[in-house]
Amino acid sequence: MNFEQEIMNAVTDGIKKTISERMSGYNTPMEKMVASVMEKNSKSIIEKMDNALKSVIDNPEFEAVLKEEFNRKVAKTLLSSLEGAVEKSANAFKSDPTLKAKMVIAIQEIINKK
Repeated sequence: MNFEQEIMNAVTDGIKKTISERMSGYNTPMEKMVASVMEKNSKSIIEKMDNALKSVIDNPEFEAVLKEEFNRKVAKTLLSSLEGAVEKSANAFKSDPTLKAKMVIAIQEIINKK
């Protein structure tokens, strides 16, 4: 490769690098162009997003999944809040000799029936 070709390659590489940096950095013309295009088409984009969301919401499968997940979350929340109360009641049963004896008799009756 000759000296002139090396200079041409260096200039070409420099130009490519400068253009690339100028188009991909912060606060670049490309960023402004994309923002402008998005702004010009925002009404259409919002309309399409709204239609897409409506189609998801109106889908019976979405309703079924929503109900299932909502029920699961409510049940989990209720159970977690009851956990302490259940343990407290169980401890009260265990510490009361009369209730403990009745539980043993009830368990024994279940075993005997089998």
